[in-house]
Amino acid sequence: MPSVRAAGTTFSCRQVGDRGDPLIFVHGYLGSAGIWDEVLRPLGQHHRCFAIDARGVGDSGRPVDGYTVDQWADDVLAVADALGLDHFGYVAHSMGGLSGLRLALTRAARLDSLVLVCPSPSGPPRAGRAAFAAFRNAWAAQDATAMAALFAATSVHLPDPDQTAARGRVAVTAAEGHVDALLDAAAEVDFRGQLAEVRTPTMLVLGAADPALKAGLADYPLLPDATLHVMSGVGHVPQLERSAEFVDVVERFLRDGVVTFPTLMSRLTASA
Repeated sequence: MPSVRAAGTTFSCRQVGDRGDPLIFVHGYLGSAGIWDEVLRPLGQHHRCFAIDARGVGDSGRPVDGYTVDQWADDVLAVADALGLDHFGYVAHSMGGLSGLRLALTRAARLDSLVLVCPSPSGPPRAGRAAFAAFRNAWAAQDATAMAALFAATSVHLPDPDQTAARGRVAVTAAEGHVDALLDAAAEVDFRGQLAEVRTPTMLVLGAADPALKAGLADYPLLPDATLHVMSGVGHVPQLERSAEFVDVVERFLRDGVVTFPTLMSRLTASA
């Protein structure tokens, strides 16, 4: 996979599509760009899609430090700069959603849109190390099979067992900083009081069976320019569990923007 030198290390960055507006895709904790495999090709028909492995995971570099949410956001900007992307849409999964909120709060001019997929809660209460102990134990034991089983347990239906097994193999190679320091740093982040300041058009895509569903539903009304899509019978990775629906939802959002009752009424008023 091609690599980009940025922010003092190297980042694996897969590109699919060569026309249209740019979209950057970021995974979550113990993930990799492979989490987007099922959706990059169809979305790449109309967009330039760039899927990045975060520092410390996948095929990216493993520096000893920099495992914070702020640095994650800075890394994304550094990669975007290296790719010549002045602005981009941002699609972030799980803990990666915290980097998206950081960008929306500090570098909004760079973001065209923000898609948060089963994002981590924007503020406390948030699960810390204890909630992820089984994942860390699998990582410490280099047990890719156990890691894959943990990933599968957060989903209702993962159609490709080989893909899930590959996720497990990638996760056990993560740097210790990603496994521990990033988790600790993310547990301390609190954006909830700042969500009203997010002006980037945002869509939350949630799984009805995702453990983070209630937190996502609590964050949604705090975002002033946001829409919501909840997938029934889906867990933590809707982009794998129901990829065709996910692509359709994201494409409609990128085409139509935020569509809510207030936006419909404003359009009606403007056309009167």
